[in-house]
Amino acid sequence: IMRKPPDSDIKEFQRFIWDYFDSDGREFPWRDTDNHLHALVAEIMLQQTSYYQVLPQYKSFCESYIKPEDVITENTEELENYFEGLGLQSRAEYVKCAAKYLIETDEITQEELLKVKGIGKYTANAFMSVHIEKRYPIVDGNVLRVLQERFEVDEELKTSDDEIWELAWDLLPEIDVREYNLG
Repeated sequence: IMRKPPDSDIKEFQRFIWDYFDSDGREFPWRDTDNHLHALVAEIMLQQTSYYQVLPQYKSFCESYIKPEDVITENTEELENYFEGLGLQSRAEYVKCAAKYLIETDEITQEELLKVKGIGKYTANAFMSVHIEKRYPIVDGNVLRVLQERFEVDEELKTSDDEIWELAWDLLPEIDVREYNLG
C-alpha cells in the first residue's frame, strides 16, 4: 500500500509540473477549443494514439462537424473516414455516443461522461479538467512512468489500478488543475 507523500514533496512535485508546462508545454488546437464536441473527439482520437497522427484527422473532423447534431445525422461509415489510421475501430461509434450525450445533457459531469460508450476514467477526467476546469486527476502511461520514477511506485502497477489513482488524487493541486494536468 502506497502512502501519501509528505506535503513538501507534493508541493515540490506540483511546482515541477507547472514549471515544465510553462517552459515546455506544447500548443494543440484541442486544448483551447470551447467546442465540447471537438474537445471530446480529440480525447477519443488520442486514446492510445500519438498527437502527430491525430492532428490532421482532428483538423479535418472539425472542419466537417461543428455541432453534435452534425455527427448524429452522419452515416457511421462516413464518420469512420476521420479515424482511418488511428486504430481502435470503434471510435466513430464512440463519437456518435458522445455527440448524443452532449445533445441530451444540460450539465456535463464526470459521472455521466463515464456512462458514455468509449469514455473511460482518463478521457472523462482529462475532458473535465481541461475543458470544464473541474478538479480531477489523470493517469495514463506517461503519468504512470513519471510517478514511478518520482515516487518509487511499484513497477507492476497499471494505469487502471486504484492505488495509482489514489496517488494522483493526493498529488492534485487545489488550483490550476488544468495547467497541472496538461503538464
